Amino acid sequence: MLLRKFFAVTTMTLLASSIIYAKDASESIATAPLPANLDGIWDYTGSLPGSSCYVQGGCTIQITGNAGKYILPRGNTSLFLIDVYSTPNRGKPVITIVQTAQPGTPITYNAALVGRLNDPQTITGFFIDVENNRDTFTLKKQ
Repeated sequence: MLLRKFFAVTTMTLLASSIIYAKDASESIATAPLPANLDGIWDYTGSLPGSSCYVQGGCTIQITGNAGKYILPRGNTSLFLIDVYSTPNRGKPVITIVQTAQPGTPITYNAALVGRLNDPQTITGFFIDVENNRDTFTLKKQ
C-alpha cells in the first residue's frame, strides 16, 4: 500500500512538472524572435502547370509581419498567415503558411504551404489545397 502511494505521488509530481515545462516551452516559442526579417515583396513560383504562379513573375506576395497578400495577380483576396519555427544550432527554420480569405470576403479557397527558409531571401517547400492539388513552390525576396 505504501509503495502504491509513493508511485501515485511520484507520477503526479512528474505530470505537474511536465505541464509546467510545456507551458514554459510554448511561451519561449511565442516570444522567440524571427530568424530573419520576412517583410517585403516576394516572387512566388510553383510547379503546377496551368497556375498563374507557374510562370516566373506571375505571382507576387507582400509580407508584413506574420501576414501576406497578393500583389499579383490583381484582385486576388487571399490572405497568407505565416509562422516561423526555428531550432537554434539545428538546421534551417521551418515556415508554415495558411492561404485563406481576407476578413470580410467570402472564403472560396484554402491552401496550406510548408517550407524551409533556405537563406534570408529564399523559401522552398510544398503546397496542398482544398481540391488536393499538390505543388512545390519557391518564394524569392525581391
